[in-house]
Amino acid sequence: MAHPMVSTVPHGRIVMIGRRAFLANIAASVAVPAFARDATPLDSNRTVLGPFRVEPLEGLADIPAPTLEALKDEVTVLNFWASWCQACREEHRYLVDLQSKGVRIAGVAVQDRAEAALHYLEKAGNPYGLVGLDNKRELVTMLSLRSIPQTFLISRHCEVVWETDEGLDNGLATELLDKIGAISG
Repeated sequence: MAHPMVSTVPHGRIVMIGRRAFLANIAASVAVPAFARDATPLDSNRTVLGPFRVEPLEGLADIPAPTLEALKDEVTVLNFWASWCQACREEHRYLVDLQSKGVRIAGVAVQDRAEAALHYLEKAGNPYGLVGLDNKRELVTMLSLRSIPQTFLISRHCEVVWETDEGLDNGLATELLDKIGAISG
């Protein structure tokens, strides 16, 4: 099934395509060619989340959707995914492992159907303490999401302190755990 504003690039990564995103990426690549964005520890230019609305994932009534209020006061891994995304499926076991270690994870499905997302979580396991859909692209736009999967580490002050637009693997999961330990102390 074709998904609007989605393209597959080499190595199976899914990239979201849109006119604004395309123009923004062109501008960024011209203005700041020296900065890599994979597994980026951020500094004084941190993004601070503002209010947003993510739809709850129907069928998971006991698990609320992520909100700004829900993210305050607790370090949270914010993971963007889709049930149809192969790279998301490959990283899923690392999310389950992080959750089993007590890491708080919020999941946001994008460009997905609620039924498909719910079915996937029922089958693969749900690592998310907060989960929802952002098909209106509100949080996607706020965070300038470039691809899925994409994972952010959100501080207790709702600042983005780390991000990767690569699927989690053992190395990135370890780096993420180290960063959580550093900002949780």
